[in-house]
Amino acid sequence: MSFISLREEIRIQMSKVVTFFSSLSNVGTTSTTLSTAYALSSHSDVRVGVLLLNSWDDGTDFFINPPYFLNELKSQLAGKMFENDEEFLNKFKSIRENFYVLAGNKDRRMERLFTADEIEYLITRSKDVFDIVLIDGGCHFDNALTTVAIHQSDFKILICNQQAKGIKRFEQLYDDILFSLGVNKNHIHLVVNQYQDRSFLATDKDIAKQLDLSLLVTIDWEASGWLAEIENKIMYSYDLPLYREGIMTITRKIAETFDISLKETDQKKKGLARWFK
Repeated sequence: MSFISLREEIRIQMSKVVTFFSSLSNVGTTSTTLSTAYALSSHSDVRVGVLLLNSWDDGTDFFINPPYFLNELKSQLAGKMFENDEEFLNKFKSIRENFYVLAGNKDRRMERLFTADEIEYLITRSKDVFDIVLIDGGCHFDNALTTVAIHQSDFKILICNQQAKGIKRFEQLYDDILFSLGVNKNHIHLVVNQYQDRSFLATDKDIAKQLDLSLLVTIDWEASGWLAEIENKIMYSYDLPLYREGIMTITRKIAETFDISLKETDQKKKGLARWFK
């Protein structure tokens, strides 16, 4: 193993941060982030923390009653005042015993007022408290939240659908911003979400080829996404076998990358049981 690859392996072992982002809104970035966190917390013993860092959306469509929002913590982030782990954890909404979410910014006046130092500190403290940190980076690159989240992450996931506009916009974002941040396309994993098999829409393989990205998984369009927002529930908590298997593909890849042991899923158990009937 070369010195460079050894150094990269050590960096990944030391810092487990996954950022989900997109080039358009309403493609399922938040729901995919939360569902992946739910699956990871359900099928492993790691403590999962989620940071909702889309500055334009607080991300609370899928859960209720967060104790704090990101904008309410700005002064404490600026002063680096979270020395106590328990105090820091209390700012998060507990979804499950080992799954916590920090609600995002709900003050539109503060969308561009967070500094890179504040967001770096937030991510650093999250890495201290959680075994793995998942970040919803959103789709707006004109603020420190999204750019720092992508820069600080070890594993980057682009969420897109079949909209031609989104595909075109990603190519512009990569050339104008992501490349300048030192992001290599080999470090980005593609998730094609809300997929529909229509003759007038690009296929998942066409999208991956056009963007020159590795296709991680394709998740079919699921009407329950709207229901999840209405009922304030994370989509992975619904009995949606195809959707859940798509999310598990993401989860397994993250687990493989960061050497996280996963418990056997119910679907795998059922599959094995068929052989013994």
